[in-house]
Amino acid sequence: MFLRQRYGKSAFRPRETGNVFRQKGCVSLHFPLNLRIEHSANGKMELTFSIEYRTQWGESIAVEIETEKISGGRGQSVLALGTADGQAWTGRFTLPAQGICAFQYRYVVVKEQRVVRREWNAVPRRFPARDFLAFNFPDYWRDIPQDSHLYTSAYTHSTMCSAAPSPARTPIIYYARTIVFRVLAPQLGAGQVLALVGDQPSLGGWNVSQAIRMQPYAPGEWVLSLDAEGLSMPFEYKYVMLDEQTGSMLEWEQGGNRRSPSSAILPQTVLAVFDHGIRLPEHRWRVAGVVVPVFSLRSEGSQGVGDFGDLATMADLAAQAGMHAVQLLPVYDTTQTHTWRDSYPYSGMS
Repeated sequence: MFLRQRYGKSAFRPRETGNVFRQKGCVSLHFPLNLRIEHSANGKMELTFSIEYRTQWGESIAVEIETEKISGGRGQSVLALGTADGQAWTGRFTLPAQGICAFQYRYVVVKEQRVVRREWNAVPRRFPARDFLAFNFPDYWRDIPQDSHLYTSAYTHSTMCSAAPSPARTPIIYYARTIVFRVLAPQLGAGQVLALVGDQPSLGGWNVSQAIRMQPYAPGEWVLSLDAEGLSMPFEYKYVMLDEQTGSMLEWEQGGNRRSPSSAILPQTVLAVFDHGIRLPEHRWRVAGVVVPVFSLRSEGSQGVGDFGDLATMADLAAQAGMHAVQLLPVYDTTQTHTWRDSYPYSGMS
């Protein structure tokens, strides 16, 4: 079903430079929006997207794609997905790869040519670019996770979180047939790593000692790139948490086995499996800290009451005492009702 037929004249309209991809009764429209990339007659990538999302009348699903150029510039494009039932959305996009080092994308909800909702993107879906490859993205909509606090700097910059990924090294490697597993696991702490084990010999045959270690790719995210040449689709697998030094198993993820997509991986194709978050409990940690209002801080260099420069000295003092947190009273405008209630220091606004 065509977008205009389903949603009327207010649906996305292709520009003169747009491309239309028709496939099995649906249509995908490509809208270049300031796409600053170098075109090549040969170097191209084919991106195929599919996602389950039940829309309301007049809504449609699109993909925002951002490219990163080797020269340092960025480009952006939008792909409007097509649907036959208002729930299963698909689309295919040919992206010139010349001069591009990486790309990332996220899904949005569009109504009357305006974006009315974007999915959570604190950990972006980012991939290195490669000529002559086809990427298949069977996805799900990412809402703000319940454990979103684990992605804040208060946690990611602490000594309790897992090792940060190295920006100079990417663990995503492409083979003749590639399957890439990516999963969010912010629960892991220092000295802990994630691994994958499955029901096939190349996946360890459910033997934890043969589990394949994953690599950190973004804060809270782990990735594993495998050569799919010897894999029989579909297969079952789970994630396990290991000790980084000894390799011994610390904990299996909870719930039933995960199952891979059933379709075969064609040559020169990358299948990206974005799994829902790891099924592990959050191991809450306790640290010592100090609570102090800024106006109570005094130092030899203070310029008056509430000198923010004294916070640095206080933080150094807390660190020397083995503390991990400095909690403050509100230091910004908490006006809501314009009454005496706004001075209450324990409200949610504070």
